[in-house]
Amino acid sequence: MSTIDYGAAYPRLQVQDTTRDGRITGLEISVSQQPDDHARAQLVALLSQTPDLEYLSLGASLPTMPEVDFRWALDAIRALVPHERVFLSGARMVSIENLSCGRLGTWNRITHFHGVFANVRILDLRDELVELHDSVFPDLETLILRPRHAAWGVPWARKAITTVDAFPAIREVRCPENDGDELLAALLESPILERLRCVDLTDNVTNAGAEQLHAHAERLMNLEELWIGSRDRRRRAERMNPEREYPRGMLEIDDAWRSRLRGKLGKRLRFKPRPNHPDL
Repeated sequence: MSTIDYGAAYPRLQVQDTTRDGRITGLEISVSQQPDDHARAQLVALLSQTPDLEYLSLGASLPTMPEVDFRWALDAIRALVPHERVFLSGARMVSIENLSCGRLGTWNRITHFHGVFANVRILDLRDELVELHDSVFPDLETLILRPRHAAWGVPWARKAITTVDAFPAIREVRCPENDGDELLAALLESPILERLRCVDLTDNVTNAGAEQLHAHAERLMNLEELWIGSRDRRRRAERMNPEREYPRGMLEIDDAWRSRLRGKLGKRLRFKPRPNHPDL
C-alpha cells in the first residue's frame, strides 16, 4: 500500500491502492452514484497523478436514488483509464461506450454497451441485466457469463451467446457461476459454438448438462478443451443445508455420465476444476 492520504486529498472518493516496487499499479475507487462536480474533478486529478495503472475498479456507492446513469463518472476519466484491466460495479444503471482495454468487467444492476470496444480480449459480465445493443467486440477472445438475477439472468446471457456478430474473434466461453445447464443449452443452439476452442463450465454443470453434451457431441468436435469438473459443490451445499440431500448428479456430473462423455468426447474433456476458477 502507498503512503498517500487519499481521504485528505480526495474527500469525495474512497480509495484503495495496490503497489509493486513502490509504484501504484491498481486503484479501487468508490464514488457516489449521483453526479457530483467535486467528485468528478477529484477522479480526474487522482488518475492524472497515477499514470501507467494496470488495473482500475470503479464502484458506484450510495446514494442510489434518484436513479441516474453512472456513465457520468466513467466519461470523466475515459481518457485516463488503464489499457490493461477495468472493472465497473455497483451502479443501478451504467452505459459504456467505445471503451478500450484488455479486460473489461461489469457487475451492476443494468449495464448498457454501445459502440465498438476495440482491444477488449476478455469480457466478464456479472450483472443482473446486460444490453449489448449493436455493440461489437472485434478482438474479443473470451466471454465470461455470470448472470445474477433469477428472472433476467438467463435471457440476457442466452441473447449474448447467440449474438454472433458482436464477437467475430471469439475462442472461449466461460460460465463459472449460475445456470450452467441453461447456458449450455443456449450455447449448443448457437452458431457461435463453431468458433470456439474452449468451453468452461467448471462447477456449473450437472447430469442434465451432461445429457445435452452427449446428445450433441458432434457439435463439440472443434473444441480443444471442455471443462466440466467440480470442486465438490454437492458437499458444500450439504454443509450449508444439512437437512437436505443432494443426489449425485444434481449439482455435478456423476461417474456414469463422465464415462459416457469420455467415450464420445475423449481427451478434450477436463474433469478437474479449471486452474484459478472462478477467476474473480
